[in-house]
Amino acid sequence: MKSFPWRTLLLVSAAVNLLLIGAIAGNRMSQQQNAIAKAEQAVGRTPNLRPLLEALPPERAAELRRELAAVFLANRDKRAAARAAREKVLAVGLAEPFDGDAMRAAFADMRARDGALAAAFHDATVEALLAMTPEERTNALKRLERAGQKKAEGPWQKRRAEMRRLEGQGEETKAEDPTEAKPATLP
Repeated sequence: MKSFPWRTLLLVSAAVNLLLIGAIAGNRMSQQQNAIAKAEQAVGRTPNLRPLLEALPPERAAELRRELAAVFLANRDKRAAARAAREKVLAVGLAEPFDGDAMRAAFADMRARDGALAAAFHDATVEALLAMTPEERTNALKRLERAGQKKAEGPWQKRRAEMRRLEGQGEETKAEDPTEAKPATLP
């Protein structure tokens, strides 16, 4: 009579367990890599960070993108809190009857949560600026300034500037002697 093949059964069981552990670990690592890649993409699309990244050589930009992605991932709870605060603002604003005090409180909460998230990214940006050479830092900040100017030249901003200009003309007219008649001019 042959004995039961315990050794073979034990080896097969160990192999199956190792395969399962490997599959689970691989899945987790894949999910983490996917989250990191998405965070790096989000950082790369951020308008205020793009000029900083573009000012650096490609290898340094990739390093900074990874560092900022780590900050992005580490502050998931702050991002969720800021998102929840914005949703609360909408819910309070849509509630009937409208409660002004509740809306003010919701806005204050949203500002606080957005500020906490911004502070984390500002700290990381300062660290990135500290790691740059003076030339890189100057180039990065000049690019950031130009990006802000381009944003200020958008269609809505142009319309606001036109409205301010027209309002300014109205103030000048009011300050002049009202008894003196001015001929009307066409634009």
